[in-house]
Amino acid sequence: MGPLVLKYPVQKLILLLFLALAVVPVLNILFHIFFTPGVFRTTLASFNLYTWRLLGQSLLLATAVALLATLSGTALGFFLFRSDLPGRTLLRTLLLIPLFLSPYLLAVAWKDLFFLSTGTTAFITSPAGVVLVLTTLYTPLAMLIAGTALAAIDISYEESGWLLAGRRNTLLHITLPLIRPALFSAFVMVFIFTLSEFSVPAVLGVKVFTTEIFTRFSAFYDHTTAIGQSAVLVGICFLLLAFEARYLSEAPFLSLGRRGGHAGLYRGRGLRRVGLFFVLFWLGMSVVLPFAVLTGQAFHGGMAVMARALALLLPAAPSSLLLAAGGGMLILITGAAAAWRRPGTPPSPLNRGFDLLLLLLFALPATVLGIALIHFYNRPSLAFLYGGPAIILVGYTARYAFLAARLTGNALRQLPASFDEAARLAAIPPLRRLLHIHLPLLLPALAASFLLGFILSLGELGTTLMVYPPGTTLLPVKLYTLMANAPQPLTSAMTLVVMSITFAATTLAYLLLSRLLKRSPYAASR
Repeated sequence: MGPLVLKYPVQKLILLLFLALAVVPVLNILFHIFFTPGVFRTTLASFNLYTWRLLGQSLLLATAVALLATLSGTALGFFLFRSDLPGRTLLRTLLLIPLFLSPYLLAVAWKDLFFLSTGTTAFITSPAGVVLVLTTLYTPLAMLIAGTALAAIDISYEESGWLLAGRRNTLLHITLPLIRPALFSAFVMVFIFTLSEFSVPAVLGVKVFTTEIFTRFSAFYDHTTAIGQSAVLVGICFLLLAFEARYLSEAPFLSLGRRGGHAGLYRGRGLRRVGLFFVLFWLGMSVVLPFAVLTGQAFHGGMAVMARALALLLPAAPSSLLLAAGGGMLILITGAAAAWRRPGTPPSPLNRGFDLLLLLLFALPATVLGIALIHFYNRPSLAFLYGGPAIILVGYTARYAFLAARLTGNALRQLPASFDEAARLAAIPPLRRLLHIHLPLLLPALAASFLLGFILSLGELGTTLMVYPPGTTLLPVKLYTLMANAPQPLTSAMTLVVMSITFAATTLAYLLLSRLLKRSPYAASR
């Protein structure tokens, strides 16, 4: 009997809809670049010395951020996953905060920090400032990848080294070589995300290749050149993913309650001191200090400034929250459909194919995805999608369905195959097995997928800024457009309002989902 993927036509329907709505626009723009007469020649002609300099600067920035984030993330991963540091779980959670906030919010916080501490924003509004902000943003991702790989090492590989060569030599010559693929994957992921990032350089006023594409498309209406230049970023991202697609598609760094790790802990008072100092330093630098300064700057102008910020942004909150909830649900459904298979069976060719497509869309720059959606849907026959919120939901789903697929796929690997085998021997129909056995056991991963999709959709700026239709008012777009001419205290106050709405909505969603899980069969089975 084959995987359950063959038993549920609805799964194929979901994947076909995703293919038609999100994948076809990207393929369409690539076809337009290479097969429409004159487009490829125009693209080549647009690459003057200034354009090549921007591309080179973007590659250097991405390399610097990837290297620094991988090194610092590996150190944090070691201390928080493999040492006996006290409060490891809480510290890991706190360090993940930057990863779940829109990057432009962090850029504003760091801009405030440098303005108040030095009286100028000269450093933070430079390429070095972009490296600093994006390193603090993506280090938690590298920490998850490296930390999960460290925790998955079987202790038998290290015990002999501990006895013969000591823990330091074992760490350098056994442990780190074992996680080398994970470290390379962390570097590649951070490199791609940095190369694709639009909002941080835009907020800090630093010209990079993504901002140049956005400017050509939105300000100068030079669509042909913007579309052609976007193919360069697509090509770079695809080439990098070609080396790591298989590992990243099966990477366990995004999972809940992962089994199989039997790694021991590195212990010692000196190690705890060094680890605690480094972790607390990083937590203070990346989370506590920027947000504390942002709060102080927001209230510096008094309550009148905060009232003004609330009056400007609160009208956009309902539509933003509603679209984020819809995006979270679509991300959950698409990711779960892409990952679904019968427990205890390997991924089918359909699973692996859609895993690769989701990964490629996940790595696609937001500006490029936005251009692809506009180029495909901006026609009279598709006006019902292009002129409303549906195109925003397509963008959210295309950007983040990969994460839901990883959460669901990793949870499926942990389900005991014996449950499904017993149900099949009892002649329980597949649909009843799905509804009464598999879904209840997968509820934590499904809830986490929705929550993650909701948070990321609520803060998504790049794609939203490209595709939102006239008359639509959303928090990220409104804040980004208002901060261009707003005084610094008002900008800080608006940023704090958006953060507060994000935290409040996330907390409420988390509490509701936690209550649902407590009443589910999953809680009774634990």
